[in-house]
Amino acid sequence: MIIRHLKGDYGLARSYWVHSVLVAWALLYLAGLAVGKIAAVGSVRYVSMAVLALEPLALLVWVWSTVGTFMSAIKQLFSGDGSRFWALAAILSLTLGCIGMIRQLAALGPAMTAHFEVAMGEQPGESFTLTFSRDHRELVFAGGVNEGAAQALDQAVMAHLGVVRTVVLDSPGGWMGEGRRMAEVIRAHNLNTHVAQECMSACTLALLAGHERTADEGARVGFHQARAIGEDRQPATRRRPSGGSRREEEALYVQAGVSPAFARQVVNVPFAQMWVPTRQQLLDAQVLTR
Repeated sequence: MIIRHLKGDYGLARSYWVHSVLVAWALLYLAGLAVGKIAAVGSVRYVSMAVLALEPLALLVWVWSTVGTFMSAIKQLFSGDGSRFWALAAILSLTLGCIGMIRQLAALGPAMTAHFEVAMGEQPGESFTLTFSRDHRELVFAGGVNEGAAQALDQAVMAHLGVVRTVVLDSPGGWMGEGRRMAEVIRAHNLNTHVAQECMSACTLALLAGHERTADEGARVGFHQARAIGEDRQPATRRRPSGGSRREEEALYVQAGVSPAFARQVVNVPFAQMWVPTRQQLLDAQVLTR
């Protein structure tokens, strides 16, 4: 079937609707679903590895479906076997699709480079450290919300289970997925959270998981949109549109306990910027409990 499709041996209807639409898009959908599943349970490094493996495959499938359907349309156009109108319509549709794909490929290089760097172990922030207070009632997390942060946090809490009561956060942020996993650890052990100096970006998910959430006077808590890997290397006109992804982020903050209005404001802050609310705003939005 693969070679026959490329040669245009199948009818235009089958080539277009079955091979190009049904088969190709089904495979692309399954590939996206696989990446999403890996992102939900695995580290960001595994996500980048999956993207590096699946993106070339997706491109190959697209080329196969497009070339074969184009060949089928050309044959129908010049053979007189079937409607020339539909053959021309298919050629026009495929041409427009190719133009769109060329534009996407221009943006693919920087994104794939970023995924390669992440797959090789690049992290968004400085290395994190975990230290205990003298009585072990406080566990201080300092540094980036990097790969392995949640596991290290869980191991540290389990080492003094029942003694640790508060996680003190001092972080510029990092991976959102790792921030969610840190939040799960904090929530599972019913711990309090406290900001000593700053808690930015993904760190705020860990902060919001605390039973009691407090901060030193002058401590900074910062919010902005999450970004996809490599998105910061794309021109603004080619970045992912706001929509479903932003609604998911907004829902994530609402589920964490902040007010819907506050969550909407968070996802409207570009990822290249940082919104640092006042202490009163944090209290009003239930980011801090006292």
